[in-house]
Amino acid sequence: MTHQSQAQLQSPRANRPKSLLNALLISSGATLVLLAGCGEKAAPKPIAQEEPEVEIRRAPAPPPVTPVSELMAKYGIDDRVRLMEQDAPGTDAERIAVLQFFHSMMVQHSEFEQMLSLEDRTEFNAMMQGQMMNDAIGEISEVRLQCGASPDFQPAVVAIIETFDGWQPQLWTYEVSKNTGTGLPPVFTSGPTPLSVMSKLSGGGQVQQWYELLDEELTIANRPEEDSEAVKVDLRNEVSNVNEAGSNQPGGAPPGMPGRVKKKNDRKLDAPGRAPSR
Repeated sequence: MTHQSQAQLQSPRANRPKSLLNALLISSGATLVLLAGCGEKAAPKPIAQEEPEVEIRRAPAPPPVTPVSELMAKYGIDDRVRLMEQDAPGTDAERIAVLQFFHSMMVQHSEFEQMLSLEDRTEFNAMMQGQMMNDAIGEISEVRLQCGASPDFQPAVVAIIETFDGWQPQLWTYEVSKNTGTGLPPVFTSGPTPLSVMSKLSGGGQVQQWYELLDEELTIANRPEEDSEAVKVDLRNEVSNVNEAGSNQPGGAPPGMPGRVKKKNDRKLDAPGRAPSR
């Protein structure tokens, strides 16, 4: 056998291990690929997210108010005017308006007239012509004030005026211009007066008490005649007692000053000093 023939016979055997090795390598590689493909990928680390900033909107703080004592000193308010801090309005503009109104009632009649509503101004002028206003003002020793609001949220003030003859109650509603640069004076309107109001007011919250008394009288006036006759007799007795005793008794309209009493079936106002309409 020639060398070439031997080489040909030995060639397949020589190559067989290589082919087997290659197959094993290929098989191992495929297995690795399969194993690598079957493995789970590591979960990505979560990225920390910043929480969005929440804007908290707060109501603007109310403007600071000047103490009543400082306003009285600044504007030279008559010391007969008494307004406690807890009974004062919540703004300087309203505090100044109330203080100046009752101050001018006693010492500066021209400014007082400018702050009256049209209807009250007409009555005031009539009083001034007959000297009734001057006589009434000279008897005032103290004016106690409590501020609040009407049922329709209009600023209001109860004034308890002390004279030589006793106590005289009044209710005023008022409007103050929001634009302080206009120079417009506040406008005060006298309110209706319940019967025997002085004997029914007590403590704080007298503006609210005043309107509750008006509502009670209005409810009684609107009852059927047969259901409220007894109550109406009592009310007529109160009016009679007031007329006989004079204005020093509770419930009388203040003499010589704008002040009103309630109509029977309405909150509209009669002329100052008149008895309630029937």
